[in-house]
Amino acid sequence: MEKKLAWSEKRILESDDVDLFRQLRPTRLTKYLQEIAWNHARAIGVGYDNEKFKDIHWVLVRLEIDINGPLPLWGDTMHIHTQAAGIETVFALREFILEVETSEGPREFCRATSSWVIIDGKSRRIQKPKPFIEDLLVPENPRALDTTAQKISFDSSKEWSKSPVLRAGYNDIDVHDHVNNGKYLEWFLSDLGREFFEEKEVSKIELNFLSEVGWGDSLERQFLFPDEDSTWHRICRIGSENKPVSPSAIGRIVWKSRALHLD
Repeated sequence: MEKKLAWSEKRILESDDVDLFRQLRPTRLTKYLQEIAWNHARAIGVGYDNEKFKDIHWVLVRLEIDINGPLPLWGDTMHIHTQAAGIETVFALREFILEVETSEGPREFCRATSSWVIIDGKSRRIQKPKPFIEDLLVPENPRALDTTAQKISFDSSKEWSKSPVLRAGYNDIDVHDHVNNGKYLEWFLSDLGREFFEEKEVSKIELNFLSEVGWGDSLERQFLFPDEDSTWHRICRIGSENKPVSPSAIGRIVWKSRALHLD
């Protein structure tokens, strides 16, 4: 396997990785990005097995995924490449290139960029990244993407649709004792019906994670169709007055016409 970036891994797509169209699920895609990021961090000495990082957490705050080719299918072999991409203010940057094996060689189908912060595990406060990683997170190769994941903003005059209130529980909480970032995308996609997915597939995903959600928190899903090719999404915690407060996570998804259909 040719190493496109500093760290590469291979995955064979299993049945749980794909949707009813036998394509890689967007939610599994984000899971694999997270896993390879953790694996690379461990390999370069900034993972949780390093005593220096015992009491801090790496937290994903922004993620942008561009799908630039057909998604891999059930049984395909996928190659995931990643590298650290430096520091920008309080953010540690990381980027990804994903390919699928074909008879003619690897075919790229996705590029992604992400922004992470370091949080003290006890105070839950953001830490300046340089004292921890200044000498480690220097890109080993040219940048894969020209831009970094951006802050999402919405038209505040729009009226959002709302789904029934849900409560975060066991299946939603990760090793940091908060809702895992991949769960938000799962919730966002659950607001869209079968007919929508039969006509559309993902072209681009933008996610911002704004505040932590813990076990037992009550949440309201909100979504909007600003046009025929995009959807907007928010997860808001229900506050003390039984009303939604500022969003904990927001997302913007761009869609394209589906190329694969059920037989």
